Parts: sequence; C-alpha cells; structure tokens
Amino acid sequence: MNRTLFLVLVGTALAVMAAGCIFSPKTEEVVIDLGEYSKALTHPDSLINDLEVSYQRREIVHYAPLLGNEFIFHFLPKDAPDIPNGEWNRDQDSTGTYRLFNDATVVGIAIALKWFAPVSDTIQGEAVQRVEVSYTDLKVDINGGETTLQVQGDRQNFYFQQGDQLGEDPDRWYIVDWEDLGTADGKPSRERQSLGSRIQAGGVIPVSLSELRAFLGSAETTPSP
Repeated sequence: MNRTLFLVLVGTALAVMAAGCIFSPKTEEVVIDLGEYSKALTHPDSLINDLEVSYQRREIVHYAPLLGNEFIFHFLPKDAPDIPNGEWNRDQDSTGTYRLFNDATVVGIAIALKWFAPVSDTIQGEAVQRVEVSYTDLKVDINGGETTLQVQGDRQNFYFQQGDQLGEDPDRWYIVDWEDLGTADGKPSRERQSLGSRIQAGGVIPVSLSELRAFLGSAETTPSP
C-alpha cells in the first residue's frame, strides 16, 4: 500500500475514535411537548385545552382563571367521603389544585382528555354549554417517579358559560360546573383500601379523579405551600 495513503487512513481512523463512533446513539435530553395556551378563551374547547396545559405545566396562574365565580366541582361521594357536601367551590378548587401542582412528592403530571362537541344544556334554569369527556387519561408521578397515580377511562361533564357575574369578562367563557362521572361503564367505584396505604406499595395505582384530587388537594395530606 502506498505509504502516504496508509498514513491518511490511519489518521482518519484515529480521528473517528477520538470523536466517538459516528453510529453512537444520541444522548440529547428528551423534550416533552407540554402544549400551548389558547390565545382567547372564546370557546369551550379552548378552556379544556388550557386546563390540560395548566395541569401538565403545573401552573395555577393559568388554571384558576378558567373557573367562573360560581364554579362547583362534584366529587364521586364514595371516593371522597371526607369532602363536605361532596363539592369544592371556586376558592376550594383553586386551593386544592395548587396543592396538587405543588405537592413536594409530585414530580410530573401528564393528562389527555377525549371529548365530544359542546351541546346546549341548563343548570338551575340557566343556559350553558355542556361538554362530555368520554375518556380521561391522567398520570401523576410521585415519590421520585417510583409511583404513578393513574386515572384511566373516567368520564367527566364540563359546563360552560360566558362571563355574566361581577368581575367576569363577558367576552370570554368560564367553566361553571365540573362533574366527575367515574368509569366509562357507569358503575360505582369498587371498595378500595386507603390511597395512602396503596401508595406505600409503589408502582402504578389506579384511582378515580375524585380520589386523586381529594387526596393530593387536601390540607391534611399535603404540606402547606
């Protein structure tokens, strides 16, 4: 072999070895798409989008303004027996959600909702738009990611109105009612051990939305912010 050609080949091989194999797998950090907030809250779909994004980004400053002044969240009574009247009003919901987002054990939240187009409905004689969520997929990773609380398949009903209360913007929509309906087959939740005892076992733990929100959103189980 020509000596000059041999030296060129050796030099090239050494350069490749120094730089690392060109076929080595990439090691860049994986960036998760957390979604973007809507530019205007002028349709129920935009509020559900922003609810999803605020959960994933864990940003209460974007979640709380989605709720109307007379907002009510309805728990499944069997899964939240310690919640008075089985409801949270706007202030209670915002506080509970803040605790969920900022709990010291929570390391990540992922959520995906499937929903139908809005339909006209009424609540206490007032006209609203109702959106049925047919499938809820919500994962909350806790304890360094060793444990995942998973809501899978639960249905929800959201009710929306344009702003008509004092302090509300009449040019945008608000969530005025949120009803947890439980599993897709409509059956009551099964008897469960306390969520605290199940968490000790680790792994993926099936929960209802009501159970998850009541547990991580209560002052008794969550450190004060």
